[in-house]
Amino acid sequence: MMKVNGTHRDGGAVKRITSAIAGIARQRFTIMLIPHSERRVVNFQINAVAAVFVVAMFFVVLGSFFYVATVFTGSSRLVTEKSDALRTTEASLDSVLDEVSHVIQLSRTFESTLQSTLAGLNLQTGDRLARDVSATGDLSEFLDLQQVDSDTVREVYELQRLAGVLRDSVDPLTGIKDILETQRRFLSDIPNAWPLMGGRGIVMMEWGPNIHPFTGQWYMHDGIDIADMTGAPVVASANGKVSEIGSDPLGYGNYIWIRHKYGFRTRYAHLNTVEVTEGEDVFQGQRIGTVGDTGMATGPHLHFELWLGTDVLDPAHFLKVQNTFNRRLPNQRVVNRVR
Repeated sequence: MMKVNGTHRDGGAVKRITSAIAGIARQRFTIMLIPHSERRVVNFQINAVAAVFVVAMFFVVLGSFFYVATVFTGSSRLVTEKSDALRTTEASLDSVLDEVSHVIQLSRTFESTLQSTLAGLNLQTGDRLARDVSATGDLSEFLDLQQVDSDTVREVYELQRLAGVLRDSVDPLTGIKDILETQRRFLSDIPNAWPLMGGRGIVMMEWGPNIHPFTGQWYMHDGIDIADMTGAPVVASANGKVSEIGSDPLGYGNYIWIRHKYGFRTRYAHLNTVEVTEGEDVFQGQRIGTVGDTGMATGPHLHFELWLGTDVLDPAHFLKVQNTFNRRLPNQRVVNRVR
């Protein structure tokens, strides 16, 4: 009986709560809109559930508005930043295009000069270097050229041509390098290097007919006399082998003969010191002795001779291939720089 009574009491409480909630929900509220003018008062009734729903919808709409406003502000800021970045990129692109135009101009000059050089050396040019490069390459396939302006199309085309020119320039340039290397090796075997280190000295007497400084008579001077201070370094004019070292007190003083390829021989006379030995291989520019005034000399100088077989040659014709040197010209006290 106690359980039954308790159950009845619990059920009654639930019914009372439910009835109270239903009563509140059925309650109606009257909302009156009273204008300040003499117009009719507007009123309408709404129950509690509808009022709660309207209030909830109001807050939902208000929250949605603030959310959308926040998102829009962030998006607007992002769009502004992207626009600034785009303008910066466009400015950088303009600078790049200017540099590209400059490179294209230089490439045209390079191509023209290279073709002239190759023609002068009688070398064959590459197939693509000799004709215009087609505009249908990897770059044009990557870009839709019909969707860009004509200036860009031309720049892309010129860049393709530049790439083709540079690619096909490798073999001709290698050929030029080989020619220059052959020329360098050839010139290192021919007596053409200035025989005093660092281009020192002044030519005081030329090759050919001259007045002998001691006898006052005309004679054939077999070399050139290069004046410099005692001890100035003397170097080999070309690669070769020391064939003779000697001393002639009444003539050449201390001297060195070097035998070179192709039948050339050189003599270095009036030396103060000799720094090589007979049979020694020497290379062009190697120090072999020093300037002196040994033998029949009016002062410290190097007497340099150049022979081809049994013929004595004017060394100036060979020395001026790679050198500019000082010469004392006849009837002039001023030293001029000539080739």
